[in-house]
Amino acid sequence: MLHRRASARRPRRAGALRARPASLYLHSALACALFLAAAVLPGRGGAQEPLGAPSPAVSPPALAIPLAEIATRVEEVTSYLRSLEERLAPSAETLSIEAQLPERSERIRGHLERTHNALTGTPPLAELDNLIQGWRGLHDELSAWNSALAAQATERQREIDDLDRLRAVWQASRDEAQASNAPAAIIDRIRATLSAIRAMRRRVEGRQAQILVLQDRVAQESAACEQALAQLDRFRSSLVGRLFVPDRLPIWSRERRPDRWIELPARVRASAGGQAALLRDYFRRQSSRIPLHALLFLALLLLLRQARARTRAWSAEDGGLARVATVFERPLSSALVLGLLATLWIYPQQPPVLGQVVGLLALLPVLRILQRLVDAPVLSVLYALAAFFLADRVRSLCAVVPPLEEALLLVELLAGVLFLTWLVRSGRLARLAAAPTHARLFALLDRLARVVLGVFTFALLAGALGYTQLARLAETAVLGSGYIAILIFAALRIAQGLLAYGLRTRILRALHMVEHHRALLQRRSETALRWLAGAGWALAALEGVHLLDPVVDAVRAALTAAFAVGAFRISLGDVIAFGLTVWLAITASAFVRFVLAEDVFPRVRLAPGLAYAFSTVLHYAILFLGFLIALAAMGLDLNRFTILAGAFGVGIGFGLQNVVNNFVSGLILLFERPIKVGDTVQIGELMGEIRRIGIRSSTVRTREGAEVLVPNANLISDPVTNWTLSDRMQRIDVPVGVAYGVEPERVLDLLRNAALRHPLVLRDPPPSALFLGFGDNALNFQLRAWTDPERFEQAVQIRSDLALAVHAALRDAGIPIPFPQRDLHLSTREPIDVRLLDQPKRE
Repeated sequence: MLHRRASARRPRRAGALRARPASLYLHSALACALFLAAAVLPGRGGAQEPLGAPSPAVSPPALAIPLAEIATRVEEVTSYLRSLEERLAPSAETLSIEAQLPERSERIRGHLERTHNALTGTPPLAELDNLIQGWRGLHDELSAWNSALAAQATERQREIDDLDRLRAVWQASRDEAQASNAPAAIIDRIRATLSAIRAMRRRVEGRQAQILVLQDRVAQESAACEQALAQLDRFRSSLVGRLFVPDRLPIWSRERRPDRWIELPARVRASAGGQAALLRDYFRRQSSRIPLHALLFLALLLLLRQARARTRAWSAEDGGLARVATVFERPLSSALVLGLLATLWIYPQQPPVLGQVVGLLALLPVLRILQRLVDAPVLSVLYALAAFFLADRVRSLCAVVPPLEEALLLVELLAGVLFLTWLVRSGRLARLAAAPTHARLFALLDRLARVVLGVFTFALLAGALGYTQLARLAETAVLGSGYIAILIFAALRIAQGLLAYGLRTRILRALHMVEHHRALLQRRSETALRWLAGAGWALAALEGVHLLDPVVDAVRAALTAAFAVGAFRISLGDVIAFGLTVWLAITASAFVRFVLAEDVFPRVRLAPGLAYAFSTVLHYAILFLGFLIALAAMGLDLNRFTILAGAFGVGIGFGLQNVVNNFVSGLILLFERPIKVGDTVQIGELMGEIRRIGIRSSTVRTREGAEVLVPNANLISDPVTNWTLSDRMQRIDVPVGVAYGVEPERVLDLLRNAALRHPLVLRDPPPSALFLGFGDNALNFQLRAWTDPERFEQAVQIRSDLALAVHAALRDAGIPIPFPQRDLHLSTREPIDVRLLDQPKRE
């Protein structure tokens, strides 16, 4: 602008430009300001937009570019079009989508065929879940593609809008240049720029059309996935609702023929091939996570092998480690179990077949670990459970031939009933439950075996009567939840072993809280692990019997059911969220204070009482923040809460003056620290040690052992004697009186020597003896001695020792301590007759 104004003052060359009206100068000035601002602000994609392009958020009238800036602006537009040309190249993501879309279309057609074949009969719920999971994986992938293409299409549309605004600016510049008889070279440059802008716009439109066509193809495939998912959800809901409706003829019916068994090999191969293709495609899409999984397994294996070597040496001295270190004797199996369980967190949106493969792969290492953790009778039961689980996986492969799968289901249930009947009738578990060791465990297993026997008997009868879905669901619930239980149990014991080993490593041993409270930390951590394991087993068991979603929906409905009174609404979920948040705040505050007290404050130099003050203030801050978060979690509007707090503030100020006064006084004590925890204070007749400075009162423990609660306001407003504010030195005064006639210098030497002989009396400052004056019956002296700061609590005993030492010194020196004497003067007018009466002699 300054350059433009300066050039406007220069004389123009004749015939260069025609005289312009004042409005034209105003327009030129506005255009310069606009273009300068555009030059300063960076454009999208890391490149600067040309100064001729106004902001896409605002569409002002197109302003012409001053002729003096045409050349510069042409270069900027050329650079912008060049950068736009580079961004128009198809991205790697778009090329990948174009390459993979035909294969996804083929997979969708295959899924449609399998879904149609499954829905023509009565497939198991597990097969329906596999189909649903497969469709969800395809739908999620297509949705991600659709979102990426939509973002690219939006970006192309923004570029088209920018080019349109840029073209309008240059068209206005061309019109003004022609109207002002600008040189032909300038007009030609403007026209060439306009042609380049139009050509770039056509290329951007063409690229946008390609993206939109590809997006439409992806959207069509995504719609097919949504339609299939909706159909499967409806069929699954109807199937679950017909659990108590027979879906097959009874087993003894003559009309029930085992047809289509001959198709078993081909159907099993087709099913296995489809599942294998699903896994290959899934791992191909998750190929970037496979190296991470492999590194995790190797790290776990090395850690467990190292833990085995160290725990063998530590277990002889540490019984707490020997209890959980057994899992380290199988490092490869333990690493396999943890690595396979990590699959659930490493790989997102897993197909159900992956969970089945993980379960089968973990079967052998779990059994090897349990060999060292449980007794032989329990281990035989676990072997039987593993065998039934393996047979159940084989049966699931035959689901493509329903008659064979139903026959295997009945055989499996019959075998389970026979085995459990033998186990219960033999009384093995009942005898072990009477033993003193592990009695509760074996009693639980005995009751559990009886319950499972009843479930298997019910499922066998249901399957024989034609209630195949019901029998399959009951059998899957027992076997699946049982196998998940032993898998989680093995993982829990491995985690407990790693926890105990970690608490004894060199890094954690350096922490004071681990060194002093290892048993407490291990016990609390194991409790938390058990709760997490129980929650994980419950979720996995519900998912295994296809009840997780209904249970989650029912719990959500119960938690969100609101109780409303006028404008006030509250639900059970709000109350639970409030209580849980407050509990978490209290727990977090306690843990933070524990860490500070054990590992932070002992390592830094702080003034006396500052650590307690900082810890207490941090405790209040965490609780206050947690309370605010709890109010927000409960759904309470904090703005309304502020208004209510202001309204109640007046009432609190009048009704709770003492409470507020004591609270503020407590904060003053914490920040100013005139008294600190551990100080010895005297308040009137009360003397004792400060044990706690609370919100309302402080606790003073007297030397008699009583704990007195003193309001904080009294410690601020009343005179308080602090014996240990700056140091813990205390002077002891022992008054002494001797008879008249004794040399005072001799007494002073005896007193000083008696104090110097005491081991707890300081030599610096030295003890002193003073002659205080002449009393009624004696010469008055005083012995003054300072005690060791470390022996402040023994001041009373030291005073007693000094008094005894002074008494012994005076006695040995033959200096008497006089009795109190009084002179009695009687004034009478007549003589007093004093008679001494003889006392009768006692026989």
